[in-house]
Amino acid sequence: MLASQLMDLRGMLHSQGVIFAYSGYVTEPVLSGVGEALKQKLTIDDADTKTLRSVFAVFVEQMQNIIRYSAEKAQSALAPASDPRAMRADRAARSRSASAPRSAARSRARSRPRKCCAS
Repeated sequence: MLASQLMDLRGMLHSQGVIFAYSGYVTEPVLSGVGEALKQKLTIDDADTKTLRSVFAVFVEQMQNIIRYSAEKAQSALAPASDPRAMRADRAARSRSASAPRSAARSRARSRPRKCCAS
């Protein structure tokens, strides 16, 4: 992408009220960095505590949705019916995740990078 195209895209996003756009893998350090940047932006804009909490809650929910329902995760969950090894591995993975404590499953999900494109 040329610099002029990038500036055009930035201008278009800004004109529509988009203050942040990210495309790439979602990892725990990325989430922490984006969360901190969001918090600082709202602090600079003198957002009240209620607004800060509401915006941050929406951010966390959207990031959880990306981690849980990413296209990469959906594709890996679809094992071909003709491949018995893949089907056994899929059943074993589901069994392990069903028996694991919920917080441990969330911890594993947060540590795996996921590809996303969020604006």
